Amino acid sequence: MYDRNRLREKARSAADKKGLIGPDVNLEEFDGAEVPHSYLADEDLCTLPGEEQQRLIMAGLDVTKKERGGTYFQKDTAVIHCHAPQEGIEVIPVTKALAQHDWIGEYYWKLVEVDTDKYTAAAELGLHDGYVIRALPGSRSIYPIQACLYLDKDGLQQNVHNIIIAEED
Repeated sequence: MYDRNRLREKARSAADKKGLIGPDVNLEEFDGAEVPHSYLADEDLCTLPGEEQQRLIMAGLDVTKKERGGTYFQKDTAVIHCHAPQEGIEVIPVTKALAQHDWIGEYYWKLVEVDTDKYTAAAELGLHDGYVIRALPGSRSIYPIQACLYLDKDGLQQNVHNIIIAEED
């Protein structure tokens, strides 16, 4: 059963636990504060400055959304666009899914333990957002779903949790 308080307790116990692989990164060297950005409607994505649109294309996000089954775009700590026009495909910010859907507990922190190390702990304790991409039973996405976790602010710690679900028929 999903218990967010228990998960947070486990995360706190691992807040200083080094990762098993890779160099040890001091997370305190990064800013974990929220960075506000305005939400952009479908028609507003193409109004982003040309230079930013080019950087987004390099990161894999096409702001025209041509031939895309859904889009998730998080800039720094803020979800600035999230939409899935295709029937049977859901693209939802993870914080919204946690607040509104009981079924998310079946997936949240199930593949990796929240207390694996200080990085997983930070993702829970300082959660900025992330996405849930879900294909409902019987649905097939004709076009790819695009997701972009974009860092604009230097030295920012972007704490996200992402879940992708392909439900069986």
